Amino acid sequence: MQPSRVFNRRPLVLLALCFTLGIVLGRYLHSTMLYVSSAAVFAAAAVCLHVLSKNRWGRITLALICTAFAFFGSFLSASAVSVPYLPGGTHTVTGHIYSTPTVNDYGSVVCLLDDAQIDGQACGNIKLYASASSAALKSGNVISAAAEVKVPDGVRNPGGFDERLYLLSKNIHYKAYTDAVTVTGTRKTLATVLNDIRASLGDVIERVFAADTAPVAKGMLLGDKQSLDEDTYSTFKDTGMAHVLAVSGLHAAILIAVVYGFFRLIRLGRSPTLAATLVFIAAYAFVTGLTPSILRASVMAVVLLLGRHFGRQTDTFSSLALAFIISLIINPLDLFMAGFQLSFGAVFGLLTLGAQIRRLLVNFLPTRLSDMISASVGATAGTMPVLAASFNRLSVLSIVINIVVLPLASLAIVLTFITTLLALLMGQAAAWLAFAADAVIRLMLTIVEALAVLPFAAVNAATPPWYITIGFFLLLFIVSKYLLVGAKLKALLGGVLTAAALFVVLITQPAGMTVTFLDVGQGDAAFVRTAQGGEYFVDGGPPKSADEVVDFAVRRGITPDAAFVSHTDDDHFAGLVKLYEQNMLHKVYCSTHEFAAVTAAMPKAEVVPLSAGDAVLLDDETRAVVLYPYSDSADGDKNDLSLVLLIEYKGHSALLTGDISGKNETALFMGLSHVDIYKAAHHGSKYSSYRLPLSGLNPKYSIVSVGENRFGHPDAWALNNLGDYSDAVYTTMQDHAVVFHIDDTIKVKTYGG
Repeated sequence: MQPSRVFNRRPLVLLALCFTLGIVLGRYLHSTMLYVSSAAVFAAAAVCLHVLSKNRWGRITLALICTAFAFFGSFLSASAVSVPYLPGGTHTVTGHIYSTPTVNDYGSVVCLLDDAQIDGQACGNIKLYASASSAALKSGNVISAAAEVKVPDGVRNPGGFDERLYLLSKNIHYKAYTDAVTVTGTRKTLATVLNDIRASLGDVIERVFAADTAPVAKGMLLGDKQSLDEDTYSTFKDTGMAHVLAVSGLHAAILIAVVYGFFRLIRLGRSPTLAATLVFIAAYAFVTGLTPSILRASVMAVVLLLGRHFGRQTDTFSSLALAFIISLIINPLDLFMAGFQLSFGAVFGLLTLGAQIRRLLVNFLPTRLSDMISASVGATAGTMPVLAASFNRLSVLSIVINIVVLPLASLAIVLTFITTLLALLMGQAAAWLAFAADAVIRLMLTIVEALAVLPFAAVNAATPPWYITIGFFLLLFIVSKYLLVGAKLKALLGGVLTAAALFVVLITQPAGMTVTFLDVGQGDAAFVRTAQGGEYFVDGGPPKSADEVVDFAVRRGITPDAAFVSHTDDDHFAGLVKLYEQNMLHKVYCSTHEFAAVTAAMPKAEVVPLSAGDAVLLDDETRAVVLYPYSDSADGDKNDLSLVLLIEYKGHSALLTGDISGKNETALFMGLSHVDIYKAAHHGSKYSSYRLPLSGLNPKYSIVSVGENRFGHPDAWALNNLGDYSDAVYTTMQDHAVVFHIDDTIKVKTYGG
């Protein structure tokens, strides 16, 4: 018989959905007073109706509570992303270091400050970068410094990392840079005490574990990945096992079960066992930093334990929703963080797809094996879209690897916990138990490393659109037991949802040609996608940004047909070499003067020499015409032999000039008429962008590709000239990536400003 309900009532799930909607709204619409007042009004109305109505949980009451939750979420989110304006220059920064300072790849000492003030005004936390001379700083120090203070950058390139949002999720509003720090005192707070406990436990692990396994043990038990080498972490990430090296909800659940079982074993009594376990849950959650996965596992464990203690059956889906709400009340911006999404996505996958697969497998496989397979499939499904969106990497073997590795990881975390606990009590005498933990961790490392080298163990994945990710989770819900409809209707709903997603993908594809000038700092990198799908890079930026160019290509699912090299200076060429080394670039166009250098850097690539007068057909409607250099051009300055391209499409044109000088601009461009897009030469140098050639080009848009540098780029004189002859001037230092969508008209999108 068909059930009368489509799904059972779960108010907490509905509240979680409304709370999520509110947080998303608040991130983009910063109307904090409107949100808090609206939340208060709807909450008051719900309370009144709750008191007066005979049906205490009537639909209207629930609707009012959900609306109040949505506005409350909006208020929390809008408040969290609000950063007061700060004028540039040097400011006096004071604050309290609340975690152990670290040293970054550039040798700077990085400190996190709470109770921070800028020129005597309270602000959010500050991330302070100090010179190497500040290496003696430690957790608990109260400091003062004259520092350059900046608001962190948001997204600099399409689909890129949002540093500002990430730091705001840690309540860090500003970054500060200083050469000298003065310690004015020392103060202990809860944060520093917990940090000291975590550091002390890490020291214990390092004393009793072997040198090769201690970093893994610290990561699994404490979430401390500072001493993990990059190769090990990359190997685990590529195989979909990165969660094993962190304090995950799985690890917390295992430890909670072990502690609870121990207290039951020694017959501590029902109430003392519950109380002692709850104390352990709280202590472990705080010591490990209240990460989203730990908070989720802790809340769900508390609900389960309280339910058992009071003889009440608990609903896992509602427990997950409660943990979801509590986590986001504590930190609403965690909603947009990968760690939060992975933790809750994994459990959602377990409860939906995993549970259904288990129902099928238990009919012909042993229960334990069915549990392992279904859990691996469910967790993999629940994390797959998040991994694609956040890391652009998917493990083909993760389902199999999970089945093999997770039992070892579970054993390793238990042995690590017991060894650390005994070492606190017995000192070095506990080292004998560490041998067993070392053996299990080494076996786990060996298996993961062996599987990681298999062909296609991991593949790159383009970032899926947000609506695809949501649609995927809706699909998991459709197949789950929580949707109380028949299999045929579920299949129909799944088909409709899939068709709708594909339709949206098709209609949201931009028409025409797209030219993207990437923010690569002090360097040049542009990407051209033609109307018919041709993909071409023009330069690739400096070594410092080479990984960002590769990441951009992976995020956007780009498989470039070819790249154009203006010249082989590092600030133009390094990113292209990185693409080649990643086996993503196989064909390169360059000037005849740079042919030998490009061939030497990319010996297996097809290198095509070009000179003035040549034209490369990018598709049936688009061509790149080479204006310079001539085959017999001779100039002592490599910059002045840059490949100059005029890209033409349906009556529109983009002129890319490399690093040529104003002298060559004048000689080359006086015969050209109007261009739509002009990439200013040599990063806006004072020796380029002369008025005479600009008066003939009269570009609609000019773009200066530039970053922080010691050369004075962009020069005020060059910017003034560009401004006089252009409708709009953009610089990647201020506007970050600049994207031109070119069809019948030209639309411009910037990522900064």
